[in-house]
Amino acid sequence: MSPSARYGPQTGLTLIELMIAMTLGLMITTSLGYILMGSRSTYRTQDASARVQDTGRFALEFIGRQLRSAGRTVISPGNTLLPSVPTPIAGTDTTLTVQYQDSDMGKKPDDIRDCNGNGENIAKTVIPDTKSANKYATVSNTISFDGNEDKKRQLRCEGNGGGGSQPFAEGVEELQFRYTMGDGTWTTAPGNPVVAVEVCFRVRSTGNGVVNATQTIKDCAGNDFTPKPADTRLRRTFTSVFALRNNIHSLPTP
Repeated sequence: MSPSARYGPQTGLTLIELMIAMTLGLMITTSLGYILMGSRSTYRTQDASARVQDTGRFALEFIGRQLRSAGRTVISPGNTLLPSVPTPIAGTDTTLTVQYQDSDMGKKPDDIRDCNGNGENIAKTVIPDTKSANKYATVSNTISFDGNEDKKRQLRCEGNGGGGSQPFAEGVEELQFRYTMGDGTWTTAPGNPVVAVEVCFRVRSTGNGVVNATQTIKDCAGNDFTPKPADTRLRRTFTSVFALRNNIHSLPTP
């Protein structure tokens, strides 16, 4: 018996069956595409968020380390307190200058360095009551904001040791400093002594298309930021208050 007689006449797919198969295949492919696109979008958002958070944490730690040193005075080997730092904190709403003393502790004089690791131009003075070669100096570091788009909107620090201003954080859109002299009020014009500094800045992601819609964001004053950004970058605002531990004794009496 021939195969055709045993199993009946052989036939292929009908046009309707072929269309149904193609439709099902297209639906499955489209679904997989949407899943892949969603996964990539989620990855981009999470990666951008992590980068923004890292930038914000590092910048706060960098600025906080400077503020915690403000007004620090070196004690000589003979326990003689050296002249105090006249202006531990100075600045405006967008710039901050921190001054403190440092000592080479008998090491090389260029071990006294500013925020950029430079010390060549810092004037060193021999500690008066010791026969050693110990020296001390006043370090002065100025933190500022460069909003130039070509320079990637940077936070920068310039010390008095030479080398000019150097960036330490990128993608920053806004920077604001506020100061309190311990009287319960905050101002952008610091007096003396400053006992705490509020630091606020906003960081954006380097890449566009990270979020699905334009964010409604607040500025450092707590108001809706205007004009509202037209892009779809991810943005975060970071705020922290740093007490100047070397000036806490200067709080006014209630």
